[in-house]
Amino acid sequence: MAEQLSRINEQLAIKNRRAKRVWKAIAFIVGGIIAVYVLVLILATVFTFSPNQSGTTDSSQPIESIVEKE
Repeated sequence: MAEQLSRINEQLAIKNRRAKRVWKAIAFIVGGIIAVYVLVLILATVFTFSPNQSGTTDSSQPIESIVEKE
């Protein structure tokens, strides 16, 4: 009887370690996705549009300077 309980306990310990590793991997993946999403939002905000004096959004680079580069 004690031997069976010992085996069951060992099997449950192995199962718990495996489950803990799986949850840790899932947490890292979700955390990475959130971090990349936030980084993309920040970069998109910085490099695309900035508000002008009237409160509307305008390109951060004037059209004249774009034409001159070509």
